[in-house]
Amino acid sequence: MDEDEYEELLKRPTFSVKFLVGIPHANSRKDPIFVYPWEHEIDWQKISSNDASAGPVKHPIHKVREWQKRLSKDSSLTRAQIAREENLSRARVTQLFKLLELAPRVQRELYKIDDADGVRFFSVRKMLEIHKQSRRKQFDCYMDLWVKFVEKYNL
Repeated sequence: MDEDEYEELLKRPTFSVKFLVGIPHANSRKDPIFVYPWEHEIDWQKISSNDASAGPVKHPIHKVREWQKRLSKDSSLTRAQIAREENLSRARVTQLFKLLELAPRVQRELYKIDDADGVRFFSVRKMLEIHKQSRRKQFDCYMDLWVKFVEKYNL
């Protein structure tokens, strides 16, 4: 498919699959899977990653700080209730709360992140790895990541 065909495809509101066969492994004793032609409507506006209505991108530490404020104001509120409200597991909420245990300097830097690339690069997973370090070493680890971020995105 050349570039013109691809551009034309993106303009179409639908696409279709001609025929697809899934053949399981011989030892699985399962029947082949057949998918017949089908059409699917695509809302290209929702797919667009440059959707201005989505608002600014913030690091998850912002959300966790909001949760912490709510917990401080309402003594009957629990992390389990927050997990249900946010449609997250309790374990995930606990992981996210660990962001508030990072060194204050690291937290301040995370609050400054306001673009998707930054949020992706300074992911919760990476921050939880930094969380394992002593508070003294956490900022150094963060700065090492920052250097990699600058190199990757040529900032």
